[in-house]
Amino acid sequence: MEENTRIILYRTVWCSGTWFARRLLDEHQISYQWVDIDQDPRAAAYVEEINRGYRSVPTIIFSDGSILVEPSQSQLERKLGALLFPYDAGIDSGVSYTSPQSAGRGS
Repeated sequence: MEENTRIILYRTVWCSGTWFARRLLDEHQISYQWVDIDQDPRAAAYVEEINRGYRSVPTIIFSDGSILVEPSQSQLERKLGALLFPYDAGIDSGVSYTSPQSAGRGS
């Protein structure tokens, strides 16, 4: 991923969805900023503003200005695929992401 690509992952320590998102980003060596809204009141206010008063996490902000809130695995994988392969956006690039839970299962 290009150096100027920036992702901010707003999270809490108690939300399993944030750990999933972090693991997926780490597995694909995608850099991001990890912000705990329980520890940062300004970040919490920002997340609440984006989410109409709710502290929805994970809230993920991408360098292109797009936002994913509590994304499913497939939503996050699609977005990351578009970031990693921008020229193939909308085209099946043949790249698939395998979660640790599904690795090793027969098709």
